[in-house]
Amino acid sequence: MGRGMQVAVLGAVVAGSLGGSLAALAVTAEPPARSPAQPSISSATAIAPPPPAPQPPDPRAATNNSMTHAMRAVLARFAAWSRDHAGEPCPDLAALGIAGRDPWGHPLRLTCTDQPADQRIGAISQGPDGVAGSDDDLTSWTLGREVTELVRGPRWQSASATPPAGRRRGSATASSPTRRPPVAPPPPAARNPPELAPPSPASDASADDIPMRR
Repeated sequence: MGRGMQVAVLGAVVAGSLGGSLAALAVTAEPPARSPAQPSISSATAIAPPPPAPQPPDPRAATNNSMTHAMRAVLARFAAWSRDHAGEPCPDLAALGIAGRDPWGHPLRLTCTDQPADQRIGAISQGPDGVAGSDDDLTSWTLGREVTELVRGPRWQSASATPPAGRRRGSATASSPTRRPPVAPPPPAARNPPELAPPSPASDASADDIPMRR
């Protein structure tokens, strides 16, 4: 084989090698084939449900908190006042020096007789309608311990309302004798009794005209 033939063969080999490499590079450089499309998710599943709407604050809870705060302030003021005013009449808000009002702006009312026996004093709210004694009234002794513990104890009594020791209303004691109805005095005697007629003088003759004297 001549030298020219060898060069031609070698060139062909080199060209073939380069062409195979370029072909391999071309195949490698091609993007990978896409996988088949995934099945689409239904619209009902794809859309998430909306979050629940936030609940508005409970007005009753806010009212209870305001009521508890108002009654705590009044009863705490009474506890401080009672230490220096033992035996005085049942106080009102003016005596305590506090303007206690319920959440509706009505002044609270104090009572020393309507509350339970284990509460020294009670506070009453007239409720939303502002009418005392209606069904919507609220009382301090129906609230929590943070209110009732402030005035726990026997009912408040004034000194004038407490009967003396050893004496009860409507009952007689050993020291107080039973009263008897008064006896009417006899009628007064007549100052000038009727005068008796003087005896008539004895007649000297009897009825038959016979003289009695001799």
